Amino acid sequence: MMTQGRGADLHLEIAALMFSAISQHLHDPKAGGVAEGRQDFVEPEGVEFGMVGLTGRESMNCPPKNETG
Repeated sequence: MMTQGRGADLHLEIAALMFSAISQHLHDPKAGGVAEGRQDFVEPEGVEFGMVGLTGRESMNCPPKNETG
């Protein structure tokens, strides 16, 4: 039981370190981060950040099988 607790603590510590490193990288303009707001990035038309729920066919912009003619 003791080793499981230590293992879980270790995983949490590693995850926290990874999150910290990624956050610092994303907010570092010298590393291509977005701290100052990137003006050169343009979202593709019809695509929004955070889009979820697309099936494989929708994400490939393919019509459903029953609508092909």
